[in-house]
Amino acid sequence: MTQHVLVIGGGQNAEHDVSLETAAAIEGALRRRGFEVSTLTIGRDGRWRQGKEPLGESAAASLAAALTLLEQADVVFPAVHGPFGEDGTLAALCVLTHKPVAGSGLRAGAVGMDKLATKLVAEAIGIRTALGRLVRPADVGGIEFEADVVVKPVSAGSSYGVTLVREAGQLGEALCTAAHYDDRILIEQVVHGREIDVAVLREADGSRWAPPPLEIHADGLFDTATKYNGSARFTVPAELGT
Repeated sequence: MTQHVLVIGGGQNAEHDVSLETAAAIEGALRRRGFEVSTLTIGRDGRWRQGKEPLGESAAASLAAALTLLEQADVVFPAVHGPFGEDGTLAALCVLTHKPVAGSGLRAGAVGMDKLATKLVAEAIGIRTALGRLVRPADVGGIEFEADVVVKPVSAGSSYGVTLVREAGQLGEALCTAAHYDDRILIEQVVHGREIDVAVLREADGSRWAPPPLEIHADGLFDTATKYNGSARFTVPAELGT
């Protein structure tokens, strides 16, 4: 049984505070199960911290100090949401240091965090995705659409930068909002239907299993506010029929 787990939270993106809550929840759950837990936080400035104090004067110096703590752990549990975290960045660090890591590996994290790459992979294996196109913020003058669209940054989590656009006059502001998080932007047609999440977990022996599916119920767009203000409802397991 693994005894010493290093939980890493924080991060250099808009999801910093959410990541801190995730890390605290993971730490608490592990301690209740009898694990020894150490924690590190990546500040918004990129410096690694143990507690409130940075481990170095720069991001590089603090990371060098953090590697000593990483070496002492049996496994690393990244809890950093968004870019420079769940996009495979921390998984890559663990690969380079030969340290076991919980969660998705480098390749899965990188593809999963990039919405365009995810669409391309899904379509390549026959899974349909919403019709859409990749644009840049400066493309606003050449974009036309006939139905409602969703504008979103390619690489951002927690629905940051996501806007539902119903009229052409709203497009410019939506692109600016998305561009705050990524200079690559997806514009996709709205898909009306149910939103059901299914996780797939892989065990150490390579076997895979899926927990019960979760259905999300929200009034309108499932945006950042709805995700975290408690107004969304969830059904577990989702009613899938036969």
